[in-house]
Amino acid sequence: MKSLLHAVSTLCLTLCLTHCFATALQAADADTIVVLKPQSFATGLGGWGSAGQAEFAADADQRYKGMTSARITVAPGVAPSYQQLQWKIAAVQTDDEFQGSVWVKTRGVTQNPGAYAALEYLDAAGKRVGIDHGMGHITDAADWQRISLRGYAPKGVASARLNLLLHHNGTAWFAAPELKRLRPAPRAPELAFQEITLNPRAVIRDRFLGFGVEWDSRSYDENGI
Repeated sequence: MKSLLHAVSTLCLTLCLTHCFATALQAADADTIVVLKPQSFATGLGGWGSAGQAEFAADADQRYKGMTSARITVAPGVAPSYQQLQWKIAAVQTDDEFQGSVWVKTRGVTQNPGAYAALEYLDAAGKRVGIDHGMGHITDAADWQRISLRGYAPKGVASARLNLLLHHNGTAWFAAPELKRLRPAPRAPELAFQEITLNPRAVIRDRFLGFGVEWDSRSYDENGI
């Protein structure tokens, strides 16, 4: 009976270690893609789209660490409607992870949601299938404030957008936006524990030292050790 218990416990340990090793390899093999490096808007808003009634411009008078910012101004009397700058991301896959940040300051923005950032996920027809908001909504910020972003692409996704938004009358500046995508490696096969019944009469060796041990001269002894 002792030999039987030893054999079962060794088999379970082998399966557990195999699963942990496969999971570690999967995490290590994740493919990191730089979508957007910390960007200065010194040459304008090239590559960025916009949506909503607002003034969109590069502003060299407002810099973060020497980098020109992008400005959104929603004039008095204009209805806030999530005015935004958009950076498009093609060929997004389910479970892609996004990590990023942007620096923000405002003037005349006194109420939430104010200025913020979001990752929006779209299907092949351009319809939204998910959204992840950045950490923080900026109001009355005379100094630069960092908004961090993290999100995972849902099922049905085909593309995504990084949106820099202002939903309030006033002005918001956005500087040094950056974004990277972590594409997971193919998933390791799931190893589920199965119930195993061993017949004591079928146990070949009294002491079970592990699969393949007979090829390891350091631990195998033909006499039974």
